[in-house]
Amino acid sequence: MKRRMLLTSVAVGMALSSSCYSLIADSLTGVSLAEWLAAFVLAFGVVLVVAGAIAELASRFPGAIGVRTILAGTLGPRVGLFASYLYLLVIPAVASVESYCLVRLIDAVGLGISGGHAVALVFVTLLAVNCLGYALSLRAQFVMTVLLVVASLGVSSGPASPVAARAVLEHGTRLGSVASTSIIVIFLFMGFEWVTASGRRKEEYRRDMPLAMFVALGVLAVVYLAFAWSYWLLRPGVPASALLAYCVGRFGSLGRWLALTIGSFAAASTLNAGLLGGARMLYVLAREGALPSVLSRVWVRRGTPVVALASLCLVSGIAAYVGTITGAALELAVLAAVVECCVYALLLLAAFKNRQHGAAEGFRSRLPRGSFAVVAALLVAICVLVLGDQVKVIRGVTFAGLLAISLTLLKLPRAGRIRASA
Repeated sequence: MKRRMLLTSVAVGMALSSSCYSLIADSLTGVSLAEWLAAFVLAFGVVLVVAGAIAELASRFPGAIGVRTILAGTLGPRVGLFASYLYLLVIPAVASVESYCLVRLIDAVGLGISGGHAVALVFVTLLAVNCLGYALSLRAQFVMTVLLVVASLGVSSGPASPVAARAVLEHGTRLGSVASTSIIVIFLFMGFEWVTASGRRKEEYRRDMPLAMFVALGVLAVVYLAFAWSYWLLRPGVPASALLAYCVGRFGSLGRWLALTIGSFAAASTLNAGLLGGARMLYVLAREGALPSVLSRVWVRRGTPVVALASLCLVSGIAAYVGTITGAALELAVLAAVVECCVYALLLLAAFKNRQHGAAEGFRSRLPRGSFAVVAALLVAICVLVLGDQVKVIRGVTFAGLLAISLTLLKLPRAGRIRASA
């Protein structure tokens, strides 16, 4: 039971980020409540099918680099390696979005310190915690996630004060369509599958891992719906929202400190979960020859991949700095969502093929095989509709794809074919 709770905290913590509150508020701007609920139901249905597919595949192909192992064992080593590189590019993008939101929140609260310096301190602290041991970072993840969920549900109730909220509100981005809103809602859940990189025994992938993912999705849905509903009740006469504005509107001056606490824990839990899974992926890929071997070096006393952790933290920090000074938070969020949707589509096709061959080893969901293909096509269609004329996001997706392809062609001959049981 304890192990399942720890795994669930990783799944929840990676998805429940500080940007989620602003994205929920922005997604409610320009659409009716009925449209938003329709988008939420569509997005939640999609992630449930994706979770079922990942649970089946992870139980059959357990490993710290689940995406690579799963896709290599079903769609071929080139696809597996390509998706792994593409997947890793999401971490800096998410770090940039989280840092941007946290910097704005800290600066708005007015602590007397630079938001950028505070975010840098968060990165250094998380790096130290992860270097000191996997168990320590996992326990820290559990504590932060529990406090974050309790605080998020707590602020979703209380007396509203729209007049106080107007003082700190600013205009948000109008998404305006169910398709655009759906991909933002999908982004709210993204990261739950990172728990597959935290397993230690094959048995965990057969029972504990699927249960952790589905419980995490349920917790996230409750938190998001509670916050969205509370915001909607506060919305009349309010042009847009943010976590700070919402908390001030509900609790007055105390709301500033509540917002700062929730935003800090949300950003820290997301970044910590990203380091937990991302560093292990870098380490294993380096050992296979798919990345520079220096990334496979470990601190023997603690058993942690310190070079991989430091490298991932450095790259994420640079991305966070660039994202903060450019202010392209929403574009980066959409970029990360589109990239993740592409990886999800590949995983769904892998699950479809896995079922096609009658593989029944490990966990098996009750979803029909055809649902995997349908949802994969739906994800691709949503991405196409959302991209539209968003030139910056299209350029970002193209760059990420070309980079992943180049690395795949360069490293595949050295990495060789991995075993399905790796």
